[in-house]
Parts: sequence; C-alpha cells; structure tokens
Amino acid sequence: MSNGQAWSDLSTQYRSTQYGDVTFNRDGCKAAANVRVETLEFGECQPKIERARAKQILPLTAVNARRQSRLGHKPMSGRQIMAKNIFDRLLSITLLVLASPMMALIALAVRLDSRGPLLFRQPRIGLHDTMFTIYKFRTMHAHMADIVADRQVTRGDPRVTRVGRILRRTSLDELPQLLNVVRGEMSLVGPRPHAPNTKAGDKLFHEVVADYKLRHQVKPGITGWAQVNGLRGETRTYQQIERRIAYDLYYIEHWSLWFDLKILLMTAHHQITSEAAY
Repeated sequence: MSNGQAWSDLSTQYRSTQYGDVTFNRDGCKAAANVRVETLEFGECQPKIERARAKQILPLTAVNARRQSRLGHKPMSGRQIMAKNIFDRLLSITLLVLASPMMALIALAVRLDSRGPLLFRQPRIGLHDTMFTIYKFRTMHAHMADIVADRQVTRGDPRVTRVGRILRRTSLDELPQLLNVVRGEMSLVGPRPHAPNTKAGDKLFHEVVADYKLRHQVKPGITGWAQVNGLRGETRTYQQIERRIAYDLYYIEHWSLWFDLKILLMTAHHQITSEAAY
C-alpha cells in the first residue's frame, strides 16, 4: 500500500466516526506542536492522530482494530478477576461498617425531608450486558422519579429534594451501592453503570459510540477513571459521552489494583472540588 493510499483510506474511515476533536497532519506524518499524539501502525506511513482535547490518548476503533481484538475477549485474567473481587468485597464490607452511622443519619434526613421510599431502585446495565438493580438514597420527590432515565437530572432540577441536592453534590446518595458491590453486581472502581434509556443529545449511548459495549467487559463501578477526571453529570452532546467512554476503555486496558487504589484516593479529593455533580 502506498503512503497516499494509506492516508486516503485513513481519512475516509475517520470521517465516518463521531469524534470531533481529531485532525490529521499528512506532512511527513508529524504531529503539530503542543498536542499529545499517538502513533498508529497503518501501512508504511504510520500517520499520527492529534487529539487536542483528550487528556489520555486512545486508539480509535475506526482506524485501529487492535483495541477490538484486545477487548473482544476477557480484559482480565482469572487471577486478576479474583484479586479484584476479593479487594472489592473486603473493602466494601469495611466501608459499610464504618459508614453505617452516617448512612443512618442520611436515611433519617431523607425520611423527614419528603414522602416516599428511603431508597431509589433503578435498572442498570452491568457485566456482559446483564441488567441489575442499583441502589441509591432517594434524592427526588417520589412522584417525579424517572425509573427508566428518559430525562437526565439537570442543574437546578425541580424534581430534586432539598436533602437530595446535598446528597447528589457530595455523592453520598451512592453509599447504598456498597451493597451492590457486596452482592457481586458492581465493583468499587469501574465504568459507571448506565440506565438503558440514557441518551446523549437525541441518541442512545450505543448509537453514538461504536465501542460502547466494550465497557461492559468488566463490572460497573461506584467511581471510575472518567469521573475523577471531571466527566460526570448530564450528557448533552455526543462529544461528552465519547470522551467518557474513551476514559472507561482506557481504564479497562490499563487495569491494576494500584490503578484502582489511585482512583479511590482521587475520588475522595474530587468529591470536595467537583462542580459537575448536581
């Protein structure tokens, strides 16, 4: 394959994707200055893709089938899965014991603030596309709760209760998900589980991102690499979910217990400084 043909094929493939923050530089296959790049093995030319907005640079499926090959099978070995499961359950049980007084106070506050059930239960997509019920402290008025997630929560949303605003801002509403971890449905760290009807703009997530289902090769998490990098809250645009999924797949490809510990420590700091939760 000639350099010109390789470049033509690459550009054609790229234009069929949704990524709006990628540009090509044909001149000697060199990237422009001041942006991080990744070299892709593509014919003789080995062109480079410049992704100016992404903090972590990832291969795109449209131009690099290697990711599909890597994540098309189990991304973790049997020993790694066992180690992660043991780590998750032991730490989750410990956190449940330590957080039980706080959870009791939160439960009382939810009860006194508005009528309705203590917990909000919602179907979410989990490991291997299986459905499970996620638990959260209820943060909305019961008669306004959106079980199927047809409408995402927005800043100043009137459906959210007074106590609910505090819980969502601090993510304390997520504490009951420690039960999901103990039950084996979730992990402490992993891609956040989505409700089936959640959309970016006017499209379902899997309609926007071709690699979307690859994130279901691992258990969903209470926190994740995308969240500690500020990618949380509603998804109004295609680019928002594309970046989020890119971080999810980066986590899966680079998983280790040390990476999980790093994300957990970053989560504690991020909850104090983040303005994306509402």
